[in-house]
Amino acid sequence: MKRRRLGPAAAISALLAVAATAQEPFFMDSATHPSRGLTAARALAQYFDAPEGEFGRVRLKAAHGLTPKLALAFEGGHRFGAGDGVENAALRLKWRFARFDLGPLNTVRASALAGTEIPWGGADSERDGWNPAASAVITAILGRHGFNVGAGYRRNTARARLFDEEGTFDAAYLYRLRPARYAAATRGSWYAVQELNARARGADDYELRWTPGLLYEAWRWAAEIGIVIPAARETATIERIEWGVVAGLRTLF
Repeated sequence: MKRRRLGPAAAISALLAVAATAQEPFFMDSATHPSRGLTAARALAQYFDAPEGEFGRVRLKAAHGLTPKLALAFEGGHRFGAGDGVENAALRLKWRFARFDLGPLNTVRASALAGTEIPWGGADSERDGWNPAASAVITAILGRHGFNVGAGYRRNTARARLFDEEGTFDAAYLYRLRPARYAAATRGSWYAVQELNARARGADDYELRWTPGLLYEAWRWAAEIGIVIPAARETATIERIEWGVVAGLRTLF
């Protein structure tokens, strides 16, 4: 069977569609999700150097489009080295409640997420809670620039919990390095990524991490790599790190 080739207009349209539904930062959510019937899968490998011992982490994420505005998201993983073991999973619904398309590429979208952690991390009393969580995020793609801003809340219900609740604030900026303009011959895009992730469990228990990195996005897959740097912290229960590395791969099917 002869493979069908996309014409120039169709190729550019496909690239623009991918660009408007992708550009995801390393750790925070974006306000984009797969179309109905499609699934986006993502694997993140992380390494951290910490005062109490180095450790690695593999996180697997998947989101399935239920309707044009609703998706079901799942996340789980395993930790290696210090604190080795299966980590708690999370199941959430993602609802895109606002979308303003300003052109074939430019768009502003907003999504809300709600769900719970699933205590797969073992039967010990520090990880046995079904922890409810909710968050919201705004994503804007304006030419070569991508912006994400989000905030969230999580309630800790474990029996031997070290904290009762946690607030998060995240922000990310992506700049498309290449190409400057999309064309029929374009097969992928390179982005410089800057991401900030803040967590707070009280006035004297907080941390801010900065992750600069690089992202390559093709039509159906993407690869990313970044360096995790603690920018500010005063922690009582949040695990300290000296630095870290994150690398990811994702696909759409």
